[in-house]
Amino acid sequence: RNLGALKYSRCHETQADEFSVKVLATTDYKCNGAAGFFTKIQASGGSRTPAFLSTHPDPGDRVTNINATANSSNCKNKTNPAPESGWAKFK
Repeated sequence: RNLGALKYSRCHETQADEFSVKVLATTDYKCNGAAGFFTKIQASGGSRTPAFLSTHPDPGDRVTNINATANSSNCKNKTNPAPESGWAKFK
């Protein structure tokens, strides 16, 4: 893959992160829920690839961007976990 294409790959993933916030904003789930996934990646050591060579945006940047998008959107539930009763239908 050439270096120019990597920027577009990262851009698409950033757009996907923003879209996840918009989709979850209409539910009772945390609209920044994807940030938790990237926080776990960071805690595990994440990738050591330099950002300009990576096919993915930096996990720390993703957490920051997802939280910023969630805070600026009209989410039903920005920070609290989904109600326990919501999981009953999946059991």
